[in-house]
Amino acid sequence: MKFHRPFKALVFAALCAAVGLSQAVVTPFNSQSAFNAAVQSPGFDSFDDLVPGDPLASPTTRSAGAYAYTAAASTFGFFGAGSSADAWLSTDQFSDAIVFDGFSAGVGAIGGLFFGSDLFGELLAGQSIFLEATDADGTLTMALDNAMADSFFGFVSDGTLLSLRVSAVSSDQFNVWPTVNSLVLAGAGDPPTYPIPEPTSLALAAFGLAIGLRWRRRS
Repeated sequence: MKFHRPFKALVFAALCAAVGLSQAVVTPFNSQSAFNAAVQSPGFDSFDDLVPGDPLASPTTRSAGAYAYTAAASTFGFFGAGSSADAWLSTDQFSDAIVFDGFSAGVGAIGGLFFGSDLFGELLAGQSIFLEATDADGTLTMALDNAMADSFFGFVSDGTLLSLRVSAVSSDQFNVWPTVNSLVLAGAGDPPTYPIPEPTSLALAAFGLAIGLRWRRRS
């Protein structure tokens, strides 16, 4: 899947949680073309082998091109979201996060489409998604506001990439499930020479309790 359309309303908010006295050395990208220029040998996982509406055990070992990785949901496992034409990886429980780790050698960058879906595995446009990328030097947390199904975000580390955690922000009106499509893993290339957009703050919404029914539903 190609990533043509940029975020129309992407808000970076971030908190750099350093490990010890070191600063996290992870560069964020909200442009697919800029990310591509900063990486080498990318591999993709489309998740199109998943069956929408069906559960998937956690953790699961998958591959993105030549790279292997592990995906885990915090508590209840995964849920195949999207459609038969374009399946997505999501969690079965809205409060769970998706954690990508266990990367094979050579992975220094990760990116993809990060957004929210509803109880039925359908797109919830314009939701807030949190991404936490961790390398050997620390963790960089980014808040994505107004995330859409074609919104790209990526991270490139100048060290060893260890994990990416994806979570969603629910509200008192409805629950939001973290959802990922077209995951890309790559080797880190040369550091970027252009400025990265300034972060701005994003307020957390409260987790909601809205519950619905479906032919096959998730928790």
